Amino acid sequence: MVTIDPISLNRGPSSRCPECGARISGGLAGCEAMYHEVVKREFAESTYFVVHNLTESAYTLQHPHEHMYTPRLFAAGLCKFTWLMEYRADAIIGESLKQWLSFERPYELITPPSFRGGLTIVEVYNAPNAPNHVKRVKRWAAEVWDAYAAYQGLGITWIEQSRKLNLPG
Repeated sequence: MVTIDPISLNRGPSSRCPECGARISGGLAGCEAMYHEVVKREFAESTYFVVHNLTESAYTLQHPHEHMYTPRLFAAGLCKFTWLMEYRADAIIGESLKQWLSFERPYELITPPSFRGGLTIVEVYNAPNAPNHVKRVKRWAAEVWDAYAAYQGLGITWIEQSRKLNLPG
């Protein structure tokens, strides 16, 4: 496992993350380290945490070869992001989606878009305060969502299929 000092992530010779294109010291390993620093910040303060699910999903969809490397993981990642962006994280839909994703089924093999949005974890990491952090995460998530425009209908279709389940309640 590569350990990178998070303080140095914005310094030194930069390379590009092969997944999101961010210019960052350490490439993919540096990008991952920066993401973990952002997650620590979000868990440390509730004013940052309000956008944690968006942070997690935007990062996942910008790094699909690292986090969505099977058709089932891709379906879960796309469905979660669709749930956040289109269904505003509705709890009832979330429960049916979780149950739907737990069933074994053949998922489509999908090739992620080559361009996954211009904003990256770097902009979020560099946010000077919580309100700016929240704005940057929302803008980042919107860009990633736009980059996945070709797959939004599929995510919606899967969520609508999940809503047809008969859940107790």
